[in-house]
Amino acid sequence: MSSPTFHILNVTSHLKKSTIKYKVMPNRIFSLERNDETVSSFYTLNDLVFMINKRLNHENQITVNFIKENYSDLIKNVDNIEVIDENSDFKTIWGPKGNMRIPKERKLRPLVANHYELVLYNIFIRVVGAENVQVQYQINGEGNHFDFMIDYNGKKYLIEFDGIGHFQTNRYGETVHPLEQLNNFNNHDFQLIIWPYWIQRCEKNLRVVLGEETNGLGAVWGSTYFFNDFPWKDSNDIIRKLNAQFNIERNGDVGYIYGPDENRNYPEHPFIESKILDNKKRNAPWTIEKFIPKGTSNDIEERNYWLPDRLKIN
Repeated sequence: MSSPTFHILNVTSHLKKSTIKYKVMPNRIFSLERNDETVSSFYTLNDLVFMINKRLNHENQITVNFIKENYSDLIKNVDNIEVIDENSDFKTIWGPKGNMRIPKERKLRPLVANHYELVLYNIFIRVVGAENVQVQYQINGEGNHFDFMIDYNGKKYLIEFDGIGHFQTNRYGETVHPLEQLNNFNNHDFQLIIWPYWIQRCEKNLRVVLGEETNGLGAVWGSTYFFNDFPWKDSNDIIRKLNAQFNIERNGDVGYIYGPDENRNYPEHPFIESKILDNKKRNAPWTIEKFIPKGTSNDIEERNYWLPDRLKIN
């Protein structure tokens, strides 16, 4: 079997203004129908149109032809299938109404905050039905909005999706502890769930929250921002607590979240090979420490808990 093809891209680091080169994931395509098994940022045009139509704020439904006519520059061919990458400029459909740089026809403005939540919404309604999911939910008498509220089998769940930005120092040098909202939430009518970016967007993870599944899934398939980059000294505890909501441990650790995975269409994270194993010979700065969050002891078993199998310490 031939080795998968990698594409070399220039990607700007979240932490530095300098540009680094790295290999992104081999070609893989997300499938809404098989979302437990497919891990990717590439969406087929049919899936994308279906998901957007579920959340458009006007009656006119879009078509695949509409996408081809207005977003032709963003369409790429992957394994002979036309796809759009969620990390491309397709996110401009959420552009502010006053932003004149974005053509009017590209401002679809589906009623979710971003493309991550678009996928989550469509996954949620597959499990519990659209009538049981509310977007940008506000508890009566309280000022906070929550990304989703699910009312299912007599229980109410508030779900907040936290992307990479929630785990970084902001432009003002400030950090908001990721557990602050979870720890300070005292409304007993709801169960609050924080869904961080490394928890796979799939039905299986929602079913864990709902008590219908035992074990969830983690997936870090292309991020350049690793657990050791988190600025908090107790990052170890933060990540473990967030993971526990979905019970993503496998065989006593979480190293599998970097792939490969025989049960999912999910290759190994390219940094393991290109930045760790290959560069180890040249004393490159990328080491296994990138995977180990602050607050982790020097105990080998504790450190191995975070490491992919190929990088575990003997």
